[in-house]
This record gives sequence, structure tokens and C-alpha cells, in this order.
Amino acid sequence: MKQASVGLVGQDGRPRLTMVIDPLCPWSIRALGELEPFITRGDIQLALLPIAINDYENGNASTPAATALLSVVPFEMEAAWQKIIDLHHAADDMPRTDEAALHLQQNMDVAHALGVRGTPTLIWRDKAGVSHVTEGLPGDIARLVRSLGR
Repeated sequence: MKQASVGLVGQDGRPRLTMVIDPLCPWSIRALGELEPFITRGDIQLALLPIAINDYENGNASTPAATALLSVVPFEMEAAWQKIIDLHHAADDMPRTDEAALHLQQNMDVAHALGVRGTPTLIWRDKAGVSHVTEGLPGDIARLVRSLGR
């Protein structure tokens, strides 16, 4: 995880939940919406870890979208993602740096090492320090949030 490039949503110092996303995955988009109340209340800080695995479904639009997300500073990633969500693709005026392409490859490598098969995939450490990786959102998000450690 230390080699991954992430964007941060929410207050520093809050328990962190990492979400591996494909920016154009409808399930990733839905998960963001379901996690927003917990972010807004300050229950969690969400780390967005963009990858591109849905190119085959969307005419190769996931890679430029993920690269665009990785081209912004971490605290601007959510706003950039919202723009992509609204347009259903990365806007032509969104930057896509060579460095971001490298970060995307590193994120893909991290996702592969974690066994990510789909998005969203959630990664967290519980209060006992045990790491968890789960595909999709659990049925009881509040319970997951309560289990997060610092």
C-alpha cells in the first residue's frame, strides 16, 4: 500500500478507509455516495486508490479517467472524480501527466498484489490492527466504520 498513489477525502487524523476504484465503475460511484455521510460527519477519511480495469466495458475510457485523477493533488481528487462522474469520461481539459501514468501502473501493481478482482475494493485496519480487504460494500457500512482503527 505504501507504493500506491491515493487521493484523500475528509479530515486528516480520522480513521482511514481505502477504496480501490475504477473512476467509471458504477459500483465505485455508488460506494462513494454511501460513504459520504461518514466522511461529512468526520467518522472516516477516505483514501481513493484509482485503477483502470473497466476499459473493456467503456471504450477505453477508464485509463484516461484514472490518469486524470492521479494528475491532481490528493485533496482535489474527489472534485476531479465528480467531474468525471458528471461527464461519464475524463474531460479533455483535465491534465494527464506522464508521472500520473507511472502512478497508475504502480496502483495496478498494488491492486494485483492485493488480489483485487473488481471495484470498489475496501482496505482497512481494524482497532486490533488486523488488515482487511473486501470486494464491494458490506451490507452494514456503519459497522465497518465502527471497526476502523486509527
